[in-house]
Amino acid sequence: MKTGSVTELQVMAWGFLVWLLLAPRPQSEQYPTTLYAYMVTLALCLIGTENLWRAMPVAFYFMIGGAFAFMYVFFTRVMVIRVRKR
Repeated sequence: MKTGSVTELQVMAWGFLVWLLLAPRPQSEQYPTTLYAYMVTLALCLIGTENLWRAMPVAFYFMIGGAFAFMYVFFTRVMVIRVRKR
């Protein structure tokens, strides 16, 4: 896909940035609820754009960037490894 000067990687980068800005903040009081809503919204958008793969590949690549943003949010904000000393 090359539409003008926009490439797949650029669309994925924009999708990553947009979905990263939409991610809930751990400091909020309703973090578990908003994180669940974020996950469900991203999953439904991925399923919806999967059918647009041939007609509108830009939307699909945007959502792939969103999936990368979710993985980043999950592994940096949700997964916390604690080491306990004995």
